[in-house]
Amino acid sequence: MDLLIENQGLSWSIGGDYTYSKFLSLPNILRQYNQKLNVFSTKVSIMFPFSRNNSYNGLNVAKPWDSSSNIVYQAELPLEKLKNEKLRNWNSDWKVITNNDLCSFCKDNQVKKYTPEQYLNNIRNTLDKLYNASLPSTLINLVLPFDIRNNYIKQYHRLLSDLINSKRYEKRNDFTVVIQLFKTHNKLSYKHNSKIDFSYFAQDCFHLSGKGHSLAVISLLNNLFEPVGGKKRTCHIGKPLKCSTKEYPCIFTSKHSAKALDEVRSRTMMRTTDRVTKIIKNTSTSDHNRISHYHRKHKKADSDLSHTKLKFIVIISFLFIIISILTVDIMRRRKPPTLIPMNKPDSLAGTANS
Repeated sequence: MDLLIENQGLSWSIGGDYTYSKFLSLPNILRQYNQKLNVFSTKVSIMFPFSRNNSYNGLNVAKPWDSSSNIVYQAELPLEKLKNEKLRNWNSDWKVITNNDLCSFCKDNQVKKYTPEQYLNNIRNTLDKLYNASLPSTLINLVLPFDIRNNYIKQYHRLLSDLINSKRYEKRNDFTVVIQLFKTHNKLSYKHNSKIDFSYFAQDCFHLSGKGHSLAVISLLNNLFEPVGGKKRTCHIGKPLKCSTKEYPCIFTSKHSAKALDEVRSRTMMRTTDRVTKIIKNTSTSDHNRISHYHRKHKKADSDLSHTKLKFIVIISFLFIIISILTVDIMRRRKPPTLIPMNKPDSLAGTANS
């Protein structure tokens, strides 16, 4: 039943139910700076795809089950409302989502209705209609679709980027289209137990849950305050909200991003240089410690070897001396005794004298 209920007031891009402290949405955040902000959508309703004329819809003209082939008609509705309500000095943020193409693609057996070229044609015709209408001071945020591993997604992204980078919509000073990239390089979020974190999705596992809506609006707002050419391409999970500064008080467009982009690149280069320097320093310290340890180890080994040699020489010398002494003693014991001749008896001598 929840899938049949449309929470228009809780849309991350145009919902205005509650306040900033209770529900994060782009209108609720912008109302912190301008309390007169209006024409956002409110309330909850049952999905009914045939009408967007209720007052609580505001300028939320997205319809359930519509795809990019219906987006030109969707662009006509706010133009009519703007003229009828006579809104002046219009300065708002537009969000174009055509995710249904990603589902309908699987049903297009002939692969003709939802090709990248046809998708581009639908978006281009819609932007042309808005560009050629008399809408003063208009900023259109073109949020690229999520990368859900559809074979055509990368082509969708490339063709849309080429369209906007061609400066087709830069000939007016009061109209611009900016691509917001936070959906382009996303991967499924995982919990600590390595299981997919489905808390970011509704029960159909495709549309966003309340948690997913909050993450989307934080990512969109941060993209708004990042210069063109330096926007983050993934959702800003765990990141704080970025705000305008005194130096850059406005949302970045292609015409006002050059200086800030140079600063971003400079900071990125400095951080990269610091990281490389730190790695080299750590590597040098590690190498020095390893070399010192090597020298100490081998010096100790050399010392141990010299000591061992000395002990060996002393032992050999001692054994040599012992063996020499034993040899001399044995030789002395084996030497034959010396014979001493005995004297003749005196009697024989006396007889001879007589």
